[in-house]
Amino acid sequence: MERTHGDETIRKTETMLDYLEDGSEWLEEIKPELFEMLIDRLMLTADKHVKIRLINGLEITEPLERAVV
Repeated sequence: MERTHGDETIRKTETMLDYLEDGSEWLEEIKPELFEMLIDRLMLTADKHVKIRLINGLEITEPLERAVV
């Protein structure tokens, strides 16, 4: 049986969900193993956003915020 790109996306999404369901409900910080399990790539854009590509291929774009101290 031939595997499709959609099959791989579903498999990776299920892996992410399994990992998250086994973890605690609230995180104070992101541990390296969680980051490695969920994130494929982080990209900074010229318009001050960060683009996060998850291991299942989903991309999320968030604005960068700077704290003034």
